[in-house]
Amino acid sequence: ALVYSANTYYLALLTGGLTLAVAYALTPLVVLFYMKAINSHKLIDIISCALLLASCGAYEPRIAYIVVFAMGVLAAVHFFCVWQPKHPRIVSLSTLKILTVYGSPLVLFGLLNTYWILGLAHAGGGSGQAISSSLFGNEFFTLSEALTIFHPYWTGGQIQPFFIHPIPLYFWLIPIAAIGGLAV
Repeated sequence: ALVYSANTYYLALLTGGLTLAVAYALTPLVVLFYMKAINSHKLIDIISCALLLASCGAYEPRIAYIVVFAMGVLAAVHFFCVWQPKHPRIVSLSTLKILTVYGSPLVLFGLLNTYWILGLAHAGGGSGQAISSSLFGNEFFTLSEALTIFHPYWTGGQIQPFFIHPIPLYFWLIPIAAIGGLAV
């Protein structure tokens, strides 16, 4: 709960980012229905996961990309740690079925988003410049800030725009604990 609700990114953007907040709130439901789909193999769970992921992506595509990556990690962990020990044969019909369950929500998510992806790819005369163009302020956001959930303008008590502040060491405890949790 501490990571989910009290990080500098949300403290910094407390007055804005409603779409980000909605996508952030939908994320646990997406993961829940993905885990239910993996365990139950029910079509309703697969469709629910894809629709919730599409809703999350409609509100904030950046959060959806992170959720898709997390779903890939969940699928890999489930396959190698839960499913494969019970099914020693790699090539079988059950392997194909579980891989289909892993990928179905992602394929449905992709299909639900083709209308705007194709539209952006052909915007600006078909060169796709709308997708590959840089945004203002990219130099202020790095992978380090993303990993530590640290807003680059955060001073510790207030926002100071356009001045990059160093990340305090204690902000690295959260990603270290998260990665360490995979080893357990």
